Amino acid sequence: MKADANKSIEQLSELSQAVLNGWVRYNEIISGRLEQFLKLHNAVINDSLESGIQYIRSLSEVKKPEDAISSQINYLNEASRKAADNARKYLNLLMETNAEVNSALQQNIEQLNARTGAKKAA
Repeated sequence: MKADANKSIEQLSELSQAVLNGWVRYNEIISGRLEQFLKLHNAVINDSLESGIQYIRSLSEVKKPEDAISSQINYLNEASRKAADNARKYLNLLMETNAEVNSALQQNIEQLNARTGAKKAA
C-alpha cells in the first residue's frame, strides 16, 4: 500500500512539474512578446511626435495658404500610410504570439498525455 501511495505521489509530482514547466514557458513567451510590443509602441509614439513637430515647423514656414493646404495633405497622407503600416506590425506581432502560445500549449498537452499514458500502461 505504501508503495502505491509513493508511486501516486511521484506521478502527481511529475505531472505538477510538467504543468509548471508549461506555465513557465507561457510566461517566457508572453514576456518576450510584451517587450517587443512595448518597443514597437514606443517607436510608433516617437515617430508620431517627430512627425507632428515637423508638420508644425513646416506650417510655421508657409507663406501662402495653398502651401499650408498642400503641407496638410502631405502630412495626413503620410500619417495614414504610417498608421496602416503600424497596424500591420501590431497584427503580425499578435499573430506570431498566438502561434507561439498555441505551439507551446500543444507541446504541453502532448507531454502531459505522454506522461499519463505511460503511467496508465505501467
